[in-house]
Amino acid sequence: MPQPAYMRSGSETSFPSATDSLHDSIHITGLRERRLYAVIGCLVLLSILAIFLLVINIMLIVSLQMSQHGMQFLRFHNVLNPDSEEIEKIVQFDGNNIDLGTVVTNGQVTGYKDKELYVYGSRVLLSAGESGTRLMIEENGCRFENTQHFQIISTETLKPLFSAQHPVITIDNSIKKLSTNKIVTNKIRAPIDESLKVEVENLSIRGNEGIRMEANAMKFFGSTSVNFNTSRDGSIHLNGNVRLDTSSRGLPLSASPALSASIDAFRVCACRGTRSKLFFTPGNKPCEASNALCT
Repeated sequence: MPQPAYMRSGSETSFPSATDSLHDSIHITGLRERRLYAVIGCLVLLSILAIFLLVINIMLIVSLQMSQHGMQFLRFHNVLNPDSEEIEKIVQFDGNNIDLGTVVTNGQVTGYKDKELYVYGSRVLLSAGESGTRLMIEENGCRFENTQHFQIISTETLKPLFSAQHPVITIDNSIKKLSTNKIVTNKIRAPIDESLKVEVENLSIRGNEGIRMEANAMKFFGSTSVNFNTSRDGSIHLNGNVRLDTSSRGLPLSASPALSASIDAFRVCACRGTRSKLFFTPGNKPCEASNALCT
């Protein structure tokens, strides 16, 4: 078998039977006319969609006034705390009416300088943890729970106006009358040489461990009745001169136990012993009681 022979030529025209491989590859791998139009159409649609989304984002940024610090009514800032000299992060809310719902924070909620901060809600609950101090503000009042100490501090002088450790509230001289439905305190006193006057339709004074009243002159007046009640083992101590009358003449004295005493009146008698008891007898009878009553 003869060996193959190889020939070289400087041009492709020397071999007329040779085909243009580059031209054939273009016809085989190139984009057809319909496919090319489809690809161009998809690119146009994607471009239109991208432009539309860009316009929407620009409108949102402009309408919400968004910046690197937040948006129109909600901004984030880093401020220097002059007390601790540390950079702190704060969230600024701006608006006439803001509905926050439930707010969980580990810092402080403050208002603008020289402006009042109003918090409205049917029931506002400020809590420091599950078992910490809690302030509950409702329509009928406010209440502190799980608190060990409470102070009201002046914003101008930073001095305590009221302290639970020394609960003394001083009423200004310009205030002549104080109205309230209920007062819970361990002491109420008037300034020296001034009278303390309580006027109510129905006054009830209750002390869980007793009530003590001291004054140079004390007067109880009730249009219907004045009652002093104690527990079963309690007692009432009246020290000083006791006058059971509104006039200077005093109460009329009965001739008891004479038979001429009024039978419509009663005598007030006291048992002898360490545990004295008061009891009534008819006005024309002597003070006699059984041993069971005075023991």
